[in-house]
Amino acid sequence: MSTLLLVPHVTPGGDERLWAALGESLGRHAPETDTEAKILLELVKPLVVQKNTYVWEGCHGLILARHQAYLKDHNFAGAAVWLLRGLEIDKAMYWTNDGERGRWETLLACGSFARLLCRYCLKISLGLLSGLRNLPEDGVDKEVFVQSHFMASETVKAVRQDELSDSVANVREFKTLCDFVDIANSRKQKNSDHKIAAKVVSCLEETPDSDDKNAVVLSQCHPTFWKDLFLIAVEILQRDQVRFGGGKKANFQSCFDARGIRVLMTTYLKLQLRNDIHNAVIGENIDKNAVNLALSTGLATAFVTENAKRKSHKTTSSFVDHERKDTPLHLSDTLSPSEQDRLISRALGDLY
Repeated sequence: MSTLLLVPHVTPGGDERLWAALGESLGRHAPETDTEAKILLELVKPLVVQKNTYVWEGCHGLILARHQAYLKDHNFAGAAVWLLRGLEIDKAMYWTNDGERGRWETLLACGSFARLLCRYCLKISLGLLSGLRNLPEDGVDKEVFVQSHFMASETVKAVRQDELSDSVANVREFKTLCDFVDIANSRKQKNSDHKIAAKVVSCLEETPDSDDKNAVVLSQCHPTFWKDLFLIAVEILQRDQVRFGGGKKANFQSCFDARGIRVLMTTYLKLQLRNDIHNAVIGENIDKNAVNLALSTGLATAFVTENAKRKSHKTTSSFVDHERKDTPLHLSDTLSPSEQDRLISRALGDLY
């Protein structure tokens, strides 16, 4: 009722005490239903567009009340949706005619809901990844993993169906959560190592941010996740070793290509610099030599796979000249077999 009475009197250049009273009233109110909250937000949103900071801050309290209500009911999809409604209010506050200040970097620097959404995705991702390395068969651990998987899946589904999905589709924290859900889904299936390997490389590879004018090069996932993702990759490499059987198995397809192995080696070196990998390796009964052997053998099997593909496709010289001239080459395409052997030997020497 107080909002309905105050809104007509809150105008640009008007009494600032009315602005503060309206903002205080919104911030202290905890709507019991989504409908009530949405009506109030629609009512005061024009004031936010006019850059009224009192009302903007009051909307934050209103939205957080709905977010917390959903968390209390363990409705994680609803909680994520209300973070997006907060993001919508922040966009209204910082939007300009040219759209420049509506960019994600501005929202992340100036608005609170962009940071809250990133933190929410990180928290859910961390809970999911803790059970990804060794899927529990039964007991309390399995229940925790199932709940984490459900929470992550519902959050991803809700965000993708929201009208603001395009605004967060390329946010690193959300992309990481999506990849973790895909990994969790794949680990329930047989013969899924290739799919998991591709997602691990996607998370760990350092790439420039396409939306960042400064083109900052970062890995998609937070450094907190590097260790567990790397050890998942090592497990896949060790299974590859068994499947490869010393090169005797025909039509062998390695899970990681040479680029993927390079990403894993880079991650391994970064983890060593962070003094993060050693305790994990000891705790998992995987010694340093086993990790190094898995990486070097993985590079060798990647070359074997890529060489086989190159031979099968290289039927004529015109194919290379015309069909592939605009296609990025694999590392094996630029190295002779002897150079590949030297690279593998050097990798062994550097890692050991």
